[in-house]
Amino acid sequence: MRIVFFVPWLTQGRGGTESIGSLIASGMAARGHSVFIYTFDDLWRESQWQLDGSIAIRRVPEARDDSSTLQTLLELQVDRPDLIVGLHMNREFFRYVYYAWRLDVPVVLSEHINPEYPRKIGRFGKREREIIFEGANRIHVLLPEFIETIPTHLRERAVSIGNTIHGEDLIQQRSERQKQVLTVARLVPRKQVDVLIDAFAKVADLYPEWNLVIAGYGEQEQELVRQASKLGVSEHVEFLGKTDQVYPLYESASIFVLPSETEGFGLTLTEAMAHGLPAVGFADCEGVNTQIVSGETGLLVGSEDKCGNLAGALSSLMGNVELRERTGAAGKLRYESLYSNRVVFDQWETFLREVCDERGHRLRSGDDLTPEERKLKAALEGGLDDYREELLG
Repeated sequence: MRIVFFVPWLTQGRGGTESIGSLIASGMAARGHSVFIYTFDDLWRESQWQLDGSIAIRRVPEARDDSSTLQTLLELQVDRPDLIVGLHMNREFFRYVYYAWRLDVPVVLSEHINPEYPRKIGRFGKREREIIFEGANRIHVLLPEFIETIPTHLRERAVSIGNTIHGEDLIQQRSERQKQVLTVARLVPRKQVDVLIDAFAKVADLYPEWNLVIAGYGEQEQELVRQASKLGVSEHVEFLGKTDQVYPLYESASIFVLPSETEGFGLTLTEAMAHGLPAVGFADCEGVNTQIVSGETGLLVGSEDKCGNLAGALSSLMGNVELRERTGAAGKLRYESLYSNRVVFDQWETFLREVCDERGHRLRSGDDLTPEERKLKAALEGGLDDYREELLG
């Protein structure tokens, strides 16, 4: 197959969309497919993600004007893809449908977030998402429950495939672990690292030999440092800031916590499972509550008393080495059976072959269109500029 992946950024930021996009692209290239990454990143620097050497990178304009659109279309016509895979979490999806429609090739829209989150912050409305999905040959989401957010008549086009991780071959298992609770997360409100610090402070006196290690950066960093100081645990809370070398942290720690309010599919949680760490999270956090099987691979706690419940889970694991070892080993087995490179690449390759067999963009196949499809086709005929007025008017 000749596959074009639209991966928004390669040298700027280290988001989950870019991580998984580059990883799946490399996985398909390693299996002998011709892979092209189209990116809006115009910085001529080395990718932050390790890419298969056979991948061709095309840096195309982010702008939506006629000249930029034509430049991208000309690149695509030269590369002659059998299908396009557009990865994102907002209205860039329309752009991917537009390019596929112009080339008359099938397109996969790959959503890398909890679908409720963009709507919550006003980035991508429900109606807009539903109409644009009409233009997808197939839709990829991260979790089976996210398929339920797609209109009923489109669900047969949808598939859920979880995430896998970079550097699987670099994982090392240590027989001796430090008494450390670890979280790897951006320091922003929805990650709820403040709740973790509060919970750790509640049990710190019971387990004075334990430390909390926080790897990540963000707008809350200084506020969280002050919080730890105010609670009297700053000597036992280590803020590492931004770090690219996280695997040694998983190898040293004994417990992993992802205290997020919302997730799409926790990449750091997946990494922790691959390293054999027992994991803790909130039972009402989608993604986390799929990855963690409470009592088997870690512990899920309720949100009615976030701090108290999280403290209780920490205490249960900090005080019981047998429980840590048993749940950590089960988490590693769960990773290997559901989220390993081999499993996830197999799922993606099968999925993309099915899409490729459809041949052509679905809105080119006939005139018997639904009202939503006609609305989308009219927007496509109008081009990328100001499409939303045509689409949502």
